[in-house]
Amino acid sequence: MLSIITPVLNGARFIRENIISISQLTIPHEHIIVDGGSTDGTLDILKEYPDLIILHQTDKKGMYKAIDMGFQAAKGEYICWVNCDDRVIPNAYDKLYEYAFANQYDFVSSDGIQYFISDNRTKLVRSTHYLKYFLRKGYYPFSQPSVLYTKYIYKKVDGLRYNKFKIIGDTDLFIRMALEKDVKFSYLPITTSVFIKYGNSLYDRSADLIKEERRMIKVKRSFYVRILLRLFRLLKV
Repeated sequence: MLSIITPVLNGARFIRENIISISQLTIPHEHIIVDGGSTDGTLDILKEYPDLIILHQTDKKGMYKAIDMGFQAAKGEYICWVNCDDRVIPNAYDKLYEYAFANQYDFVSSDGIQYFISDNRTKLVRSTHYLKYFLRKGYYPFSQPSVLYTKYIYKKVDGLRYNKFKIIGDTDLFIRMALEKDVKFSYLPITTSVFIKYGNSLYDRSADLIKEERRMIKVKRSFYVRILLRLFRLLKV
C-alpha cells in the first residue's frame, strides 16, 4: 500500500483538487492529511471526504513536523508527500507505485510539471537514472511530489530533521537516503505530478535561510555537476 501525506494550513483554495486527484488512484492507498490549525474553511472541505485520515498538529513545529507526523501514522510500505496545493496525475502515479512495488525499489523518481500561476506557464522537470549520484553531490534532480520511497528507508535515516531544517528538510532527507549503502534507487520516465509555483512562496523569500541550511547539510555543490545534471536532462538519461 502507498501512504500519501498532505500537510495543510489554510489551504482551502487548492485542497479539493489535491484530494480529488489522489482519490482517483486505483492502487491500494491511504490519504493522510495533517492540518496545522486551519481557519479558512479547509476543515469544512475535509469533512466532505470520509475516506480521508485527518490528523491535527497542535505543537506548531512547522511543515516538516506535520509530514513526519503523517509518516509515523502511515500503514503503507511505500510513502510520499504531496503538498495541499499540488496534485498527482492518477494513471501515472499508479504506474509509479506498481513499478516500485514490483521491483522492490527503495526509492523511485519520475518527472513532474511545475505550474507557474503568475504567468500561467508550465515547465517539465525531468529526473534522471543517475539521481543517486546527483543527490550525493547535493543536487535535487526531481520534483518533490514525483517520488516514492519505503517507510523502511525513511526510518533507517531517522526521517525528517524538523528541529533543524525549516526550508530544505526534504533535500537533507533525500541526500541522507542516497548516502545509505545497498539502497535501490530507480527512475521511471513518466510525468506523475503537478507542482504549483507562486513566485512568492516561503522558499522564494528565504534565500539567506536556504544558504544557512545548505551549510548544515555539509555536501559541497559543484558548478560542473550542475551543468552535468542539465546535460543529462536534455539527453533524457
